[in-house]
Amino acid sequence: MYNATQLQVSTKADKIFAFFLFLYPDSYRKQYGNEMQLVFHEMYQEELNKNGNIRFSFWLSQVGDLTKSIIHEHIDEMQSKGMKKYLQHTLHSNAYNIVSIIFLLPVILMTGIEIISRVTQGDLTHYNRPVYNFFSHTFLYRTPVLFTWVILFPALAAIISLIPLVKSLTKKKTSLFSITFLRKNIFGIAIFFFGLGFIAFIRLHDFMPCMLYGLVHFGFGQINHIVSVCKNV
Repeated sequence: MYNATQLQVSTKADKIFAFFLFLYPDSYRKQYGNEMQLVFHEMYQEELNKNGNIRFSFWLSQVGDLTKSIIHEHIDEMQSKGMKKYLQHTLHSNAYNIVSIIFLLPVILMTGIEIISRVTQGDLTHYNRPVYNFFSHTFLYRTPVLFTWVILFPALAAIISLIPLVKSLTKKKTSLFSITFLRKNIFGIAIFFFGLGFIAFIRLHDFMPCMLYGLVHFGFGQINHIVSVCKNV
């Protein structure tokens, strides 16, 4: 065990760990947060003493373990409190968030189908043609309907999720970047960025895989050519 004076944890490392700690349920974080931070500091110091620097494998292991732990604790919280109380007290959700999620349901479902179809074909850079051909012949891909669930619904979800955020800022006069504000509104913030992010993704969903494929196979030396090709995808 290391004394507090012996630990030499960088500020960036502390901030990264604090971010993951922030994602735990409030009750778990309050009970075990300080202990978890001390354990992280000790592991960080051991890695530093052993290798002289902090290797990428250390962070890969830490992020993987923390992510699994966060998911596990949220599942436990959901099971112990029930879905309604979990949404209200842990995620601090409200009626605006629920309405926003309803607007995002078509996008969430279709995104899930898209990811699964690409995984099953073993190629993440290209869409699954049989799946695309199937959906392209349904009403979902008719222009008015397509525009509604791809652009209009995500935009409405983002706008609606802003309402409680603005109310929280104006009533309580808290800072936009304060930990308290972020913790109490994390669900709404996530919905807002997901809605806007999906609209941006629609514009870049062919460009980004094309760029990734080009960089992997041809390298950064051909980046100008890769960009010119992918812009026309």
